[in-house]
Amino acid sequence: MSALVWLLIPLVATVAATIYVIWKGRSRGPASPYTTMSDHERFKKAFGSDEK
Repeated sequence: MSALVWLLIPLVATVAATIYVIWKGRSRGPASPYTTMSDHERFKKAFGSDEK
């Protein structure tokens, strides 16, 4: 029984990692230009860059 558990742990971890990678790598579709521009402005402000 313990051998089965030792074999199942890596198998379950591999399946979970595969699902996570697929989930994080999915395409999200086009972003809203307004959201993207406001995110970029916030990014520039965080670094103190006022250059346009």
